[in-house]
Amino acid sequence: LLNALISACERGNYWKQATVLLPENPREAIAVADLISYSAAISACEKSCQARAALDIYGKMMMTRSLRVDATALNAAASACAGGGRWESAVNLVEDQRQRGL
Repeated sequence: LLNALISACERGNYWKQATVLLPENPREAIAVADLISYSAAISACEKSCQARAALDIYGKMMMTRSLRVDATALNAAASACAGGGRWESAVNLVEDQRQRGL
């Protein structure tokens, strides 16, 4: 249900609502949010050029031990940065993940 709600927010360009649906504490996210939830929320931010919000969600993903960032999440976060004029952040994201083996 959570994934469907976040995806609906993404399709409707309601990025802020998508981010509110994710738990504040990444440790709580283990039970209620998964990789798809986070990726969809990042994509919602990307579509609205909300780089800072996308980076915040990406950071929460990185802190959640049960999640392994995938190419979909990385690409959405990098695209949000590029679309928001933060190309340095996009390059840093890609380089960081390359070093981690993604």
